[in-house]
Amino acid sequence: MIAAALPAGAAQGGSPPAPSAPAPKAAATTEAPEAVLKRSCQACHDLGVITQSSHTADEWPAILQRMRSNGANVTDAELKAIQAYLIDNYSATQ
Repeated sequence: MIAAALPAGAAQGGSPPAPSAPAPKAAATTEAPEAVLKRSCQACHDLGVITQSSHTADEWPAILQRMRSNGANVTDAELKAIQAYLIDNYSATQ
């Protein structure tokens, strides 16, 4: 009766089943942020619309989320990279 409570194979001296591997995390982008910006945003916008905008660092996250909702094809890691790039290089002062 004790064997029924043990994992399969344990009653016969075998090892218990290996724990399942954790789910893989989203891979970070290896593409340069400027390249991701060009690839993902230029499908709908001239880059001048983006780089000559007067958005502040606080505005970029909501704008990028809206663009993603509108169909920008970017991963979470790419979105974060674009956001950091725009904030660092193209933010208007508040």
